[in-house]
Amino acid sequence: MGNSESNDVSTGHRRIRKAISLHNLAKPKSKDVLKGKVEPIRQTDSYLDGINGSLFAPRVPTAFTPEFQFRSDISSCDFQLKSKLGEGTFSTVYKALWLNNKNAIVAIKIQNKDIILEKNAEKQIKRESAIHKLLSESIYIPKFFECWQTATHLFSVMQCVDGIGDLYTLWQHTGCFSEDAIRIYAAEIGLALDYLQNRHVVYRDLKLENVALDSRRHIKLIDFGFSRCLEPGERAMTICGTLQYMAPEVATSTDYGFEVDWWCYGVVLYVLSESEYPFPNGDVNVHTDLTYSSEVSFTRATSELASLIAKLLHLDPNLRLSCLSELMRQPLFPPTFSFESVQKYDIDPVKSEDSS
Repeated sequence: MGNSESNDVSTGHRRIRKAISLHNLAKPKSKDVLKGKVEPIRQTDSYLDGINGSLFAPRVPTAFTPEFQFRSDISSCDFQLKSKLGEGTFSTVYKALWLNNKNAIVAIKIQNKDIILEKNAEKQIKRESAIHKLLSESIYIPKFFECWQTATHLFSVMQCVDGIGDLYTLWQHTGCFSEDAIRIYAAEIGLALDYLQNRHVVYRDLKLENVALDSRRHIKLIDFGFSRCLEPGERAMTICGTLQYMAPEVATSTDYGFEVDWWCYGVVLYVLSESEYPFPNGDVNVHTDLTYSSEVSFTRATSELASLIAKLLHLDPNLRLSCLSELMRQPLFPPTFSFESVQKYDIDPVKSEDSS
């Protein structure tokens, strides 16, 4: 029933009315990127030389293996850093050129081992890397290419989601989404959650800021720092995630499963439609202060969309909509709507939003 994880609660969403960031583990600051505040790299060569200087002198040879290996076939010298995408407690993420791979544009995450060990976070970092690798075949997850370690740092090379930022940023610029656009994002996120669930991964931090968007505004789920695998019949107990998206069973220290991700999904859809949170938790800072209600009110959503959100926000996880097959039967998706086309990226959210 229990597990060895430590409780880790975040209010790290950019609030609809007030921004507070507590969880910033290796999370790109997409808002700054979108606003043209990308920080240019200075003294790149000396920075990388310092990291590579101790390549073959490992001080902690086993703490991060087997996920991160000491390797001689790849190093940071194979990459030309172009700009800083963001930084967190343990890491900095850069946009880079992969020189030995036709100058492909990638994202490279560099993590300081001393800081990770100081905070006893090595298990979390290793788990995040392992889960990202496990999920890398989905079109809804940035590809995970390579990882390795030196004596002082960890390196991860991933697909660079070189789009317009994240769903929060798009919501800020757009305001309330049209139902056509919400329908497509609902389908894409639902397909992504189904993919995670089929691989026994509970995400635990689905929110607008963790839904990155590519150049055509299709989704990519990012930041698996709170994710973990659940074997059949296994339940989690850790209180973690972002408060305003936290399912009631998590907040009340009840054992839980994949249903918590579908609750977060309901909160995402509610915010896109109503421009506020479904419950008065916008200024809450601890999980014990979260409040919920069996009644969810709507002012903008159509009856079809409201019906779906209400089923996703059911207080009882046993009665909550929490599988793709049930999602596909909802009135929001008419018989002419093709989930298969959505999965092939044949339906473009840009056109749906621009035509509304």
